[in-house]
Amino acid sequence: MNNRFFNFFLTAYPKGSNTDFTIEGKGTASVLIITHFPEQSKAEDFTFMVNVLKAANLTPVEDKIFHLQAQKENIDISLANIIRQLDVKNVLIFGLKPEHLGIRASLTPYQFVELSNKYILWGHSIATIREERAAKKNQKAAALWQALKGRFLDKER
Repeated sequence: MNNRFFNFFLTAYPKGSNTDFTIEGKGTASVLIITHFPEQSKAEDFTFMVNVLKAANLTPVEDKIFHLQAQKENIDISLANIIRQLDVKNVLIFGLKPEHLGIRASLTPYQFVELSNKYILWGHSIATIREERAAKKNQKAAALWQALKGRFLDKER
């Protein structure tokens, strides 16, 4: 008997090609960071991100995190599949719209939300946070720091 009753997808997402994104790192801290760095500020944005992660005790980056680098902002990726494949518990999304990752929930910037026993934080692009901080306006950077400190540095977690 060939029962195909549950053999279907409720929502289909484009698979994307291998050139749409790259994933680097070992992820020993069970953290996935998803970013898109504009080509003109890629080095500065990466350095800023590493410094933020260092303050949250998530370095060395190549050991502690998985870093998914999207090649463009409007990319459709199945975050659920990637989380399942990488077996991560914490996801930090910077600069990509949640709906492009298959998240159909309203996310408040810089606040961790628990979805299916995974903790997801969405924020503006690293370039936006870095540029705001350089202009001596620390609203986004301070909100990000409070979220990271609460999630990764509090002894109770």
